[in-house]
Amino acid sequence: KSMVVKSITSAAIVGGGDVACQVLVEKRSFTNSKEQAQIDFPRAGRFLFLGGTLIAPSLHVWYGFLGRSIQGAGLQPAMKRMLLDQLIFAPSFIGCFFCALAGLEGKTRAEL
Repeated sequence: KSMVVKSITSAAIVGGGDVACQVLVEKRSFTNSKEQAQIDFPRAGRFLFLGGTLIAPSLHVWYGFLGRSIQGAGLQPAMKRMLLDQLIFAPSFIGCFFCALAGLEGKTRAEL
């Protein structure tokens, strides 16, 4: 798949996931009412943006690297890829994601 398709797909999944969380977990509503808070559409937009511009390209490059670096099928290559993913990529990417999200929310470096 092309990077454009991956980015659009990721944006839809991440943005849609945030809307689903707001509706199902936070009990927000699509309409403004006294009983329920309205969905935070700017927040959903931030997640949509990050899904398409940060998550999809990063995962594309990382998993491409893993696939080229550790080839083969079976338990041992899969475990090596999983360990590298969880011990190297995931911790750094989570930090990048939350810093990018905070930046989009307008937070300062001191607030991070």
